[in-house]
Amino acid sequence: MAGPEAVWQGFFEENPWIFGYGLNLVACEPLDDGKLERITTGANIFTGAGKRSDAVMRSKGFISSLLLCEIKTHRTPLLASALYRAPDVYQVSKDVVGAVAQVQKTAHKALRLVTGELHRLYRNDGAPTDIEISTARPRQVLVIGSLTEFTDRSATNPEKITSFEQYRRSIQDVEVITFDELYERACFIVEDR
Repeated sequence: MAGPEAVWQGFFEENPWIFGYGLNLVACEPLDDGKLERITTGANIFTGAGKRSDAVMRSKGFISSLLLCEIKTHRTPLLASALYRAPDVYQVSKDVVGAVAQVQKTAHKALRLVTGELHRLYRNDGAPTDIEISTARPRQVLVIGSLTEFTDRSATNPEKITSFEQYRRSIQDVEVITFDELYERACFIVEDR
């Protein structure tokens, strides 16, 4: 007789789409009925410069997780225009490095103001909502550029894509996703429904 592990193994063998769809994609929604773009910290003499996030969201679940997103454009360059070291070392663009630093700083400053690991949201009138958010290591996402930057006459430059992938996989706590990847993810979800 097959045990629970074997049953699950069989289920995943028949439904492998779950490993790219169900585990990596976390459904998110705005914090409330307000805008996605929010001020996370205000400028004052005690905390310094204020920070604004392009999208402050929360995961859907019994207890939500905080997500901060920085959004650039599909035309923002992913790599610097010149080689760093010939013949095959490309560096990421200052736009990518700056945007990663931006979302990291926003998360850092926002967390300095929140006490504890769970935070209840309140309405503008001060009344508590039923929303609790985990503020332990919020997800940080950067949406930037397009992988088409690495193609020339329909062929992909392996040195460019490798340089970019090595950089984005080495960043801790920030998911860097390109607009074309986001589009394909959205198509997959819509087509799967």
